[in-house]
Amino acid sequence: MNVRLISFSAIISRLRYGIDICNWWIARGETNLEKGVYLYLIRVGWQAVLEINNKNFYTQILEGNEKHENYPGYRCNIGLKFSDVEKAPSPAITSLYRRVCQIVIQSFLICKF
Repeated sequence: MNVRLISFSAIISRLRYGIDICNWWIARGETNLEKGVYLYLIRVGWQAVLEINNKNFYTQILEGNEKHENYPGYRCNIGLKFSDVEKAPSPAITSLYRRVCQIVIQSFLICKF
């Protein structure tokens, strides 16, 4: 598995420093408050490509998701197939991966007969 960041974006102040500030920062590593916490900014427009089984899954961060318009949304695509906009990247990637693999498995079964 290989992951690369392929697109950057600008900081949108109203999202980063407004009422929903806690939704646009993510902690990585240890979260021991006595030692300190490393926070990383989530940016609208960031794109990463994740290679799984020789297929490139492109994931993008959007403004808003199905539940909250001021929270980050994550969408994944491979070719012309897109996931729903999710609250986290894992469900977006997983749902699309299952759909793509199901198509491959069904095609294999049809060709087998």
